[in-house]
Amino acid sequence: MTVFHTHFEAAIKLYWNDFKYQLTHTYLFNVNRTLCENSNTVYTTTSELIDTVKKLKAKRVEVAGTPVAPIFLDTPLPNPPQKLTRVLFAGRLAPEKNLQAIIRAATKIPELEFIVIGEGPLWRQVKKRAYRLENLTLKGWMSRKELINEFDSAQLLLLPSHEETFGTVALEAMARGRPALVSRAAGIHDWTVLKDALLPIPKGGSVTQILRKLMEQTPEFWKQKSSDARKAALQLNEETIDQWVKYTDSIHHDREEPRI
Repeated sequence: MTVFHTHFEAAIKLYWNDFKYQLTHTYLFNVNRTLCENSNTVYTTTSELIDTVKKLKAKRVEVAGTPVAPIFLDTPLPNPPQKLTRVLFAGRLAPEKNLQAIIRAATKIPELEFIVIGEGPLWRQVKKRAYRLENLTLKGWMSRKELINEFDSAQLLLLPSHEETFGTVALEAMARGRPALVSRAAGIHDWTVLKDALLPIPKGGSVTQILRKLMEQTPEFWKQKSSDARKAALQLNEETIDQWVKYTDSIHHDREEPRI
């Protein structure tokens, strides 16, 4: 069994468009094809990758969710947000994450605080902008416990990615009762149970404009969105665990099945 979680071949287009791209793409394609060809089942986190995995010669493809670490669910919840004053991004500081959208929003909305958590190739670039903008703070890698504190002190998780196979950090934020503003490019939008809880960034949409509208929302709006986010994350987590348990049980059953 193989889990195809991240479509690296698509992401590297944002890094290179020359010989390096062709070389890296060929290498990744061959590695993924070898894994898929030799697996009885390939699991992916979004239906959009089914065709991609089939082209890699997978015998069988299934779509499964991503479970949330218990610490995000079991730690006591903070109070629901009252208004939007603090936005959080957490993830790899890389071109596919569209960090420029966050920097533009921070530049145009100085009264809104932006926290960026993570490490990656764009660290220095973001650090320079954070030095110039009083409302943009760059923090490095954090443990899950530290990340929970950041989720709880913000009112919104922002994930404006150009490419995002799923978007696990959005689900983790939702588990903390924090709404997530997520690009339509993220596979997390494929899950019906999360549809009403997610705040989508439409293709070509302005993150700055969306944030300004959210800053005008009432405490009632934030309370409802916080509740919706938590409930949706819990439901998807339960369904995902049940799916994986059924799969592992089927493997165990097949191994014990007597052969005649």
